[in-house]
Amino acid sequence: MLVIILTLMLAQMMAAIEGTVVSTALPTIIGDLGRRDLYTWVFTSYFIASTSTTPLWGKLSDLWGRKSLFQAAIVIFMGGSVLAGLSSGMTMLIVFRAIQGLGAGGLFTLSMAILADVLSPRERGRYQGYMGGIFALATILGPLAGGLLVDYAHWRWVFFMVLPLGGISLVMSVTHLELAFTRREARVDYTGAGLLVVWVIAIILAMELGGDSWDWVSAPSIALLAAGVGGVALFVVQQRQATEAILPPRLFRFRLFNISCVIQFIAGAAMLSAGIFGPLFLQVVTDVNATRSGLLLVPMMLGMLLTSVSAGQVLTRTGRYKAVPIFGAGVLTLGVWLM
Repeated sequence: MLVIILTLMLAQMMAAIEGTVVSTALPTIIGDLGRRDLYTWVFTSYFIASTSTTPLWGKLSDLWGRKSLFQAAIVIFMGGSVLAGLSSGMTMLIVFRAIQGLGAGGLFTLSMAILADVLSPRERGRYQGYMGGIFALATILGPLAGGLLVDYAHWRWVFFMVLPLGGISLVMSVTHLELAFTRREARVDYTGAGLLVVWVIAIILAMELGGDSWDWVSAPSIALLAAGVGGVALFVVQQRQATEAILPPRLFRFRLFNISCVIQFIAGAAMLSAGIFGPLFLQVVTDVNATRSGLLLVPMMLGMLLTSVSAGQVLTRTGRYKAVPIFGAGVLTLGVWLM
């Protein structure tokens, strides 16, 4: 069990580090490759790919097994990392970051799915707390490592640095990750997956480019928003009709599921906003170097590490969970307001 958990932690750490390591390195990368107007696209492409493919990874693993897809996600992520490190222009970097994001979507999804397969519900709180702690630790190390590599080596190493983690995790998954699985005949909802990708990309592009590349009230903005809203409507209809839905509508009948999704969305938005734009503000506005900008993010990540692990312990020992997100939401609101 410990080897399985360690394998999952290493893989998730690899993906989590790459989600934030670029933040402190990107001002230097832009200085080298140019195109400051594409700054946010280095993150946007990563998160579009990981977000839009997350349900598909989960569904395919239900049908074909977790182990092989987990290994495929590691290989895809490592391949994207190598290509990103070899980029000679911002457009190339953005495309290769999307490949990284494709692998990251699989790693995040399958890590939690495998945990659920091998642990009882009562034990999941503790180990998900550990996984959350690893994510927080990775987000601490990411900006700090990015700053150090930029100041004392080269920005390309921010992509190469995760390869040893991926290699170890891949080997351990081959030798120790034995999961019971019974193959069954089923159909994959490729139409639903395609619609999911379409509406996610359309809405994110509208938010990203509106008011910048073109006016909010303009033909491109309206067309993208219309495509996003229309895609959502078609996706909902498709999910109601599909026998093997990517995102089963029955999940939204559960109040706990809906509330959990909203809480995770808000917490993720707050963390990523600070983690992505904090280093840019610190380096460009307050004129600190990359290493110091990474260090200045450490307190936020240490708080995440502490509460993630301790919350998991509380859930496992008491079996009560309601107070944890209430407390966390209150502290998050206060912290964002003060920041």
